[in-house]
Amino acid sequence: MSKSSPSRLWYGVAALAAIAGVLVAVALLMPSRGGALGQRFELGTPVEVRLSSDPLMIWAQNAGQAPELDCEADEVDVSMQEISVVSMQSPVTAEFDGSTWRGMATVEAEPAGQYQVTCESINGVSAPLAIGEAPTLNVGRNRVLGTVALIALLGLAVAVTAVVAVKRRPVRSPS
Repeated sequence: MSKSSPSRLWYGVAALAAIAGVLVAVALLMPSRGGALGQRFELGTPVEVRLSSDPLMIWAQNAGQAPELDCEADEVDVSMQEISVVSMQSPVTAEFDGSTWRGMATVEAEPAGQYQVTCESINGVSAPLAIGEAPTLNVGRNRVLGTVALIALLGLAVAVTAVVAVKRRPVRSPS
C-alpha cells in the first residue's frame, strides 16, 4: 500500500504565505507615512480650521515629556454639528522641519465647515502645537489588522509546511 505524497506545490503555498507574512511585518515596522503640521498654535489659544469627516491630527512638538491634551472644537459657520476629538492611545511620531512631533489626538466634524479648536494641557506640560494632516499608515486599526494578518499568514505557513513535511516522509515497507 502506498501513501500519496503532497506535491511540491504545497511547499510553494507555504513559502508564499511566509513571504506575505514577512512583507506584512516589514510594513508594520515602517514609520508612519504622510501627515503634515498644517497650522501652528499655542495651548489655550483657539485656532480656526476647516474640519470634515476626514480626521486632522493635533501634533505636539516633542521635547521630552509631551502634554496630555484636552481639546475642544466649536463651530464657526455651521450648526447642528457632530464633532469628535479622540486622544491617541499610542501616539505616532514624525519628523517635520528637523523637529520631532507627536500626534496627540485626531479631530473631525460633520458637517464640514470652519471650526475653532482649542487645546489645554491636563498635566501642565507646555509645547508648541499644530493641527494638520494625519498620517495614513501604522495607526491604530491598521496596526491591529496588520498584526492579525501577520499571525494568520505565519500560522498558515507553519501549518502547511508541517503537514507537507509529515506526508512526504518515505513510507517504509516491512521487509
